[in-house]
Amino acid sequence: MQTRVPAVPVPGAVLLPAAALLASIAVLLTPVAARAQVTALTRQCAAVPTVEGRGYCDRVALALVAIQPRLGMAAAGGNPVAGTASTVGMRMGSSPRISVVASIVGVFVVAPRFLDQTATGTKPFFLPGLGIDASMGLLEGLTLAPTVGGVLSLDALAGATLVPLPLDFRERANVSWAVGARLGLLRESFTLPGVSLSLMYRHLGRVTYGDPALVASDGFFQGRLSMLSLRGAASKRIYLFDVTVGLGLDRVYGDTRFGSAISSVPYTYSVNGLKTERRCGFIDVGWTSLVWQMVAEFGWQTGPGAFPAVLPVGTGSIGAAPFAGLALRLTI
Repeated sequence: MQTRVPAVPVPGAVLLPAAALLASIAVLLTPVAARAQVTALTRQCAAVPTVEGRGYCDRVALALVAIQPRLGMAAAGGNPVAGTASTVGMRMGSSPRISVVASIVGVFVVAPRFLDQTATGTKPFFLPGLGIDASMGLLEGLTLAPTVGGVLSLDALAGATLVPLPLDFRERANVSWAVGARLGLLRESFTLPGVSLSLMYRHLGRVTYGDPALVASDGFFQGRLSMLSLRGAASKRIYLFDVTVGLGLDRVYGDTRFGSAISSVPYTYSVNGLKTERRCGFIDVGWTSLVWQMVAEFGWQTGPGAFPAVLPVGTGSIGAAPFAGLALRLTI
């Protein structure tokens, strides 16, 4: 005798927000031709009249596209809700659950030396991010079977991060804020992992590296930046630990100025709407006690790839950047 599963009604209150979030994710996944975006920088450098000047200008442009996405990673980290891929859902009735996370994340950055035009090679430095994030259940989603729930559930996400900056930056710190949503595809159960998609908008504000007046340094870049972050994650409890794995896409964009001074002749350029894309991967390992969870995160963010210009000898190469973090999460 075959058992039939009764049809589950799909309320519009669940479908409409889920459809809007999926449409936003589809827009983010649309390629932005990142190589062409970087070519817009090198095209500006082509106006410098000397070979030496063009090479140095290109080195400044490479540093720009190397550093800006790393700042975004220091602010955002990997998993937008540390230690889990499940939505937090609702309590009995219509009362939402709330999760609050305090975290620290660090990104290892490597960029070409360019503040002094005679310098060669790359300069490593560290960007730490101190964050506070929250998630709140909006929709419980659908339960299709006793252990299959949270389908098309929805959480609201918000957060703020402080990133102290090294001395070569004009700003002593970058303060960012973020808002977004997490769409649950499955909520974790005894038999199934939690699976979700998250999308966040983050305002990074102004970032200045070097001296825009080209007095204290031979080169600089400056921009007012924002970032869209897409994350897909899956989580499951394995023995005593909660393990989450995920992949992500970060798109940093904004109006950018950069410049260089060769033989005391300043060249300054502007590129409106510059976009840089980076992919990332991460793994969270958490330990839960009642309503508290301690989480360690490890991950990587891809590098800028092939640069569309011939760089001076000794510039060095920019690869993927590792990052790691610790978080404490409270769920009530």
